[in-house]
Amino acid sequence: MSDHDELGSFRHVGDLIYKASHIGIVKRSINLVKQTERRRAIFENSKYQRDRGHGLFTAREQQNVLQAFAWRLSYNLDTGFENVIGFEQRHFPAAAAEEFLEELIVRRELAFNFRRYTDHHDTLEALPDWARKTIADHRNDKRDPVYTREQFEAAGTHDDLWNATQKELRLRGKIHGYYRMFWGKKILEWSASASEALATMLYLHDRYALDGDDPNTYANILWCFGLHDRPWPERPIYGTIRSMVRSGMERKTNVNAYIREIEYLERTGKELTA
Repeated sequence: MSDHDELGSFRHVGDLIYKASHIGIVKRSINLVKQTERRRAIFENSKYQRDRGHGLFTAREQQNVLQAFAWRLSYNLDTGFENVIGFEQRHFPAAAAEEFLEELIVRRELAFNFRRYTDHHDTLEALPDWARKTIADHRNDKRDPVYTREQFEAAGTHDDLWNATQKELRLRGKIHGYYRMFWGKKILEWSASASEALATMLYLHDRYALDGDDPNTYANILWCFGLHDRPWPERPIYGTIRSMVRSGMERKTNVNAYIREIEYLERTGKELTA
């Protein structure tokens, strides 16, 4: 059965007509979910419960399994393939459970309530007063480099990590949560204005993200501008909005491995499983 035959029903739901290029993204997403479910089953099996993973997973591998499992949930929850309550009742290692449930329940409900009760949820008007003020105070700050929407869309910046995040969005229809923060913060930093940065982020999510119409999308994008956050020490362009830098990403994540993974996906069309 061809991709078009297998996923044909997805392309004619209401007015949502999937482009042919999106069918491959949907199919890869389904396969990723299946792979993650298999990995999680191993992770939660009786051997792990008995010896806490010694000899089965290292601490780093445990974290990677949970990360891979968690960041693929948004599309499934958005489309109804998964149930929040079902996840909440499953066992997760104590070290990871609190953070996971914070993202799954607290942050998700915060986003849904934001979308339900906020007018102009897709504009800078939805930001808290302090964020709108600092954006206004720094609107004339010198920005270098400055990229256009087309350059961002083509992953054509000077930063290979940022380019990888944009390629992941185009190839997978999503970006790993922590890297998506970096993706958004740099669009803010490298755009001619905050309003142009917001328009670019919304455009790219609307066009490429499988969960682009989800309330989490709007809350997460506006978080890059200060929503559901607090003021930080002032700096150029960002003002008192939280910034993110490449060196911080390199301290907290394996940037080189992530870039290699996306390069492999772009080159072969396959996921790097080793």
